[in-house]
Amino acid sequence: MQSKHASTEKGSGGSHTPHPSWIPGIVRAELRKALGANPWFWLPFAAGCVLAVGSAAYCHTIFQNTLEMALAYNKNYSILSCFAFWMPVYNYGVFTGVFTLIWPLLAAAPYAWSWGAERRRGVLQQEALRTNRRTCYHAKAVATFLSGALVVLVPYLLNLTICACYAPAAPVWASDQGYVAIFQDDPFSSLFYLRPLTFSLVWSVIAGVVAGLWATTVLSLTLLIERPAEAITGSYVILYLLVFVSAQVRTAIIGAVGLGDQKVLNILSSAPLSLNLFRIVSPRIGRSGTEWLIIALVLLALASIVVPRMRMKKDLL
Repeated sequence: MQSKHASTEKGSGGSHTPHPSWIPGIVRAELRKALGANPWFWLPFAAGCVLAVGSAAYCHTIFQNTLEMALAYNKNYSILSCFAFWMPVYNYGVFTGVFTLIWPLLAAAPYAWSWGAERRRGVLQQEALRTNRRTCYHAKAVATFLSGALVVLVPYLLNLTICACYAPAAPVWASDQGYVAIFQDDPFSSLFYLRPLTFSLVWSVIAGVVAGLWATTVLSLTLLIERPAEAITGSYVILYLLVFVSAQVRTAIIGAVGLGDQKVLNILSSAPLSLNLFRIVSPRIGRSGTEWLIIALVLLALASIVVPRMRMKKDLL
């Protein structure tokens, strides 16, 4: 009776792991390739986590020094909060600096190369025989977005958890905004001072979305550039060039108008004119940071959509 019951369960599908019916099979297959035994995901993921742990360890020393100063002078410092030492907020030190500079590479490395690499190996042609190119690309875009988002989202949450192990989860006073440098023009600044935990969770998701959209943008470039490595490194170099060009333009304008016109200086110091996508994953973007965040999200989303729509009209296979 026991063997009959077991065979009945096996025949009814008991040996198969149930999958959510709302996830198409091709998307599940791409997610397994992107997030499973894929060293190109786990290595950047581990690198981001190592940098997050290093940043928390560095901030632990700063926390101890600040605590000793507060006790010595009998002062209350709200910047002793773990939210003030969170990596996106306290973006000082070598670990946070390296993460800020290389997060585009970490986000694109896991799976943004998949379309170009599989096309060159002939795997994409075989997949397209069972479905169509557009469906294949959409599935790869979903897997690329999630892999890129996780590479930034998880280290942020890990860093916050470690900081909360040695610093209290207390709100930061608005009067201490000069220490944490989260000002009125920064995105969700009021939420940071009123609901810091909610702010941290919201900003982690936003940073993950930015990283995921960057990964899908690089994926779309593999439709134009034959070698995926060139698409990843080329797009990364373009980010550096935009920062350099914007800095040169602002320096030239300041040299022409001088430092007397405050309105011009405010415009030049605004985040949208800095063209610095490296800092977009930090709430300390700068003046007009909310506008720059919206512009960056829209541009990345358009690049992820427009390029594939244009190229899918041609026979790439």
